[in-house]
Amino acid sequence: MVYVSSRVYKDPIELTRPSEKLRELYHGPFRVVERIGESAYLYALPDNNTQHKELNAQWLKLHVDNDDDLFPGRNQVHEDEQGRYLVKNVVFYRKGKGRGGPREYLIVWEGRPKREWIKHSDSRLVDVSTEVKKMLKEARPQTSKAGRREAGKEQRRAKVGGRQTT
Repeated sequence: MVYVSSRVYKDPIELTRPSEKLRELYHGPFRVVERIGESAYLYALPDNNTQHKELNAQWLKLHVDNDDDLFPGRNQVHEDEQGRYLVKNVVFYRKGKGRGGPREYLIVWEGRPKREWIKHSDSRLVDVSTEVKKMLKEARPQTSKAGRREAGKEQRRAKVGGRQTT
């Protein structure tokens, strides 16, 4: 399996793209059919493609499958039987911007390492279980000393080398 450089292989979508800057560097992976000479390869393209199927090795990049032991898959989003997100904990709430702004909650999702500030009107909180509604009511305000300390920790975790990360 190989990737083909976008300098020689043009995807049909790429032909209508207005900017070269946004193009992919490689397309594929494609199956190698046979080796032709010392440095050329014949690779399998989709049937509807009319481009050259023989390319020099300089335009090809070897495809290496991910090792599941080294790079395990992403965490699965944990949902209940109705397809709702599972909330592990509601840490704090804070008043939204403006006078009488909507509340925002610092939520820890089940199966996800990162905490997230969610507005009260967010669709993920509209149809939640009664247990989560109870957690939302019992959440401490962020204005407490512990809340400010916890929020400071969150900001320090987000900074890496003096710049903000997402």
